[in-house]
Amino acid sequence: MKKSSVATTSLDEKRVEDLRKSQDASKMDELADFETAVEATGFGKFNLILLLISVPTSLSQAFEQMTLSFVIPIAQCDLHLTLEDKGMLNAIAFAGMISSGFVSGYLCDFFGRRKMIIIGHTLQAFFTILASLSQTFPMLMAAKFFSGFCFNGGFSAFTSYLTEWHSSKYRGVVQLIRGTAIAFGNVVVPLLAWGILPQSIYFRLFGVLDIHSWNVFILATILAPLICASTSYFAPESPKFLMTSGRNEEALRVFRMAYSMNTGKSVESYPIKQLVDERSHMTRRKSVEKIKNSFQALKPLITPPYLYKLILVCITACFILMGNHSLKLWFPQLLQSINDYQQYNNGSSSGMCDIIDFLNEKTTTTSEACDVNLDNSSVYINAIIIGCVQIAQFTIAGFFLRLLGHRVLAGITTSISGACAIGIYFAKNSTTITALFSIFIGFFELAGNTVLTMTLEIFPTTCRTTALSFHLTMARIGSITGNMIFSKLISSGCLYPFIFCGGLAFTIPILMCFYPNLTNKALV
Repeated sequence: MKKSSVATTSLDEKRVEDLRKSQDASKMDELADFETAVEATGFGKFNLILLLISVPTSLSQAFEQMTLSFVIPIAQCDLHLTLEDKGMLNAIAFAGMISSGFVSGYLCDFFGRRKMIIIGHTLQAFFTILASLSQTFPMLMAAKFFSGFCFNGGFSAFTSYLTEWHSSKYRGVVQLIRGTAIAFGNVVVPLLAWGILPQSIYFRLFGVLDIHSWNVFILATILAPLICASTSYFAPESPKFLMTSGRNEEALRVFRMAYSMNTGKSVESYPIKQLVDERSHMTRRKSVEKIKNSFQALKPLITPPYLYKLILVCITACFILMGNHSLKLWFPQLLQSINDYQQYNNGSSSGMCDIIDFLNEKTTTTSEACDVNLDNSSVYINAIIIGCVQIAQFTIAGFFLRLLGHRVLAGITTSISGACAIGIYFAKNSTTITALFSIFIGFFELAGNTVLTMTLEIFPTTCRTTALSFHLTMARIGSITGNMIFSKLISSGCLYPFIFCGGLAFTIPILMCFYPNLTNKALV
């Protein structure tokens, strides 16, 4: 009996000890990191609302990048544009984005995503209004420069914001959905252009401003950034940013709100009760001190282990936009030249070399010799087809992303784009040229979106938006450089532009070999 009693006591003590350990473990489980907390919110109504908000943001991006490429063929007589002027106009918005890149990244990382989304898109709308009133080439250049300058802050902030509201399970797919919205924007832009630009609109505003159809078209594009700014006003701050700033109670509140909207349950039933302290070493002080401290965000990026990764993503981003935008921003002009060539040659089609020769002959700086063909429905129809192909490519890309992963998907799509760029040179009719344009632009856009997602996952929250600013800055430098080079190459012949774009596309699969595997990895 004595032995039995001792054994029973020992067993009870063991049970008590096990219970105590399990309770301690339960308490430890309540101290959740960001990835655990955001995964616990699920995916539902709240996430769908965020994706709806991303639509006007994506349209804003499409308008900022593509508006002038449709304006240029129509406004070339009013503004007396040369080929070099056209290249500069295509590139000027990206120059503005570059100028604000690092500043907007710092402000976004240290003042919050939501504020930068609202301020950036509101100012973008203001300068778009000024662009719509432009009367000369320098006026339009200046207005679009500042429009791009302001757009960059809102774009960078929203890109980080959307990423930081989703767990690793959904992060890549969500960015692809946003890419689909951007592709949708590439359909909306030519649709809007088709409805406005061919119209014979002319009147004098205030007795001094000459307003044409292209002025009205630019003005119509302010709707997207204004809608984005107004809807974002009602959105909560990024929980990842709140946690990194030491505002865990606020982060818990927004997590609970998202959980309740997604599941239909009460906020009290959210399983996470306490968050880990993810504060950075930089404290939140007065505004001047914040800006001074924000430059410390550069330190981890320019030292190992992130220095190598930063160099890699910057080179990749530069090459992707240099190759993609060289053709993307020029294809409305090339489509217009195809349309004009057919009308001047009794509907007969031809290869790309004849089209480019015709473009060089038609470009002039004298208004007396300049004329614009407004019978150009085929230009907008072909542009819409190209946009629809992009939507289809982004729609099916989610399946291949899960199957292949980020690196392989980017490598395959850019390889196909490179082959299409070379194929455009050998194409003998407008139908084949349009088809190859569609595949080239769509797959390059898909690769760019995939690489952007990889950049967001490589770097930690404390310097994520700053790293994104480096990525976007180098991408836009590539876009500016590509546009200027492309205008020179078009002047010199028809083969070199397509060898240039194809060669850049074929370098991306090589660069992908140096990227880490990020599939289903936690956000740091």
